[in-house]
Parts: sequence; C-alpha cells; structure tokens
Amino acid sequence: MSAVYNLSTAPSQRERSGLTGFFTKTVFDLAGSGFASTVRLAKSSPEMWTPIFQQNKENVLETLNEYIANLNSFKNLIEYDDFQVVYREMQRTNHIKSFLNGID
Repeated sequence: MSAVYNLSTAPSQRERSGLTGFFTKTVFDLAGSGFASTVRLAKSSPEMWTPIFQQNKENVLETLNEYIANLNSFKNLIEYDDFQVVYREMQRTNHIKSFLNGID
C-alpha cells in the first residue's frame, strides 16, 4: 500500500465510513471544538472521492480490513474489561504525536 494513499485517500475513506449512520445532532452538540477539523474530509465532494475510491479499490479494501480488525480488537479489549492492555496499546500508539508536532 502506498504512503500517498495512506496520507490522502485513507483519511477520507475512514471518515466517510465511520460517520455514516453514527452521528446525530446530539453527538455533534457534545463534540469538542476539534471535531470539525477531524471530519472535514467527510464533508467533501462525492463527485471527487468516488472515482478516487474506485481507482484505488484494492488499497481501500486493504485499509478498511485493517481498520476494522483494529477496531474489533480494541472493542474486544473494552468489552472484556482488559483496560491494562487498552492502556498499553494507547501508550504504544502515542508515538504518533512525534509525527504531528507543528501540525495544526
């Protein structure tokens, strides 16, 4: 999977798939101020993104499968009260902060 795909297409794919049918006005009312920037790609043009998803179908499917597997793993940890592992996983993935320094 290409790095360009992961940086450009994958975020929109995740936002669109994660937002569909999930959010209500109440959720938006409770969301913090950073929420708008988190979902800005989900509000973008379907005319632009549909052909991109179509052209990158294999990468889209691979990324979705990985994302779903990660979400299911995290869900299982919470479901089975394994919060020590939740904590360790969050610590392990916190290194992303070093990549995001200076990005607003």
